[in-house]
Amino acid sequence: RVFNANGLQLGMKQLFPKEGEELTADLNFFSGKNEGNSLYNTDFFAYSNGSKTGSTLQKVLNNGTNQFLTIQSDYVLPMKSKSKLETGVRVQLRKVSNDNFNYIFKTSSNDYELIPSATSNYKNSDNVYAGYVSFTSAIKDFGYKLGLRAESSAYEGTMTNTNQKFSNSYPVSLFPSVFLSQKLKQKQEIQFSYTRRINRPNFFQLIPFTDYTDPLNISKGNSNLVPEFTNSMEVSYSKSFS
Repeated sequence: RVFNANGLQLGMKQLFPKEGEELTADLNFFSGKNEGNSLYNTDFFAYSNGSKTGSTLQKVLNNGTNQFLTIQSDYVLPMKSKSKLETGVRVQLRKVSNDNFNYIFKTSSNDYELIPSATSNYKNSDNVYAGYVSFTSAIKDFGYKLGLRAESSAYEGTMTNTNQKFSNSYPVSLFPSVFLSQKLKQKQEIQFSYTRRINRPNFFQLIPFTDYTDPLNISKGNSNLVPEFTNSMEVSYSKSFS
């Protein structure tokens, strides 16, 4: 396999007269091309340590492109009583295209022949938009951090050899987070946290083409997969000894 890639990264930070107040912005861009040439020789046996019953020669040629763009900006504002306000936005745009050509060696023609049903050409785009706000403060020995993140995403794909289209659109979802801590006597502390998270299927899991690269381990994506949402809570106790 051969990869050729180019990337660009830009960053900016704005400082303010107030100590700790800052605004940052970042841009990351990545573009790449890839090519691959694979040969497989699969031998079949009647049983373990038995006699060889046949073999299959397979060739897989592939090429593709990908582009990733991420834009993010964050703002931090210190406040009185050791409080802090943080906000930010993030945009992530991805485009991927890939062509896979699967060939099987035919003894009748003494050459590799393309298998259309085992060939897949696709392209897809995956866009994620997010924003967050959090507030951190403390009241004597009691500390807390409250946050809220909003996120939406859209996924579109096309099997370019069959023009089959598939898509998933996830509306705006809210992800709250709570972190609490209480300091006790004798260097003891109790902490509590709650977070809601999202785990999206990747494009390999979504693209509905059958991968015959390994005939003994055939896989296929499912374009109807939806994200996984999790709610996590944790309570912890700590004590320091000197």
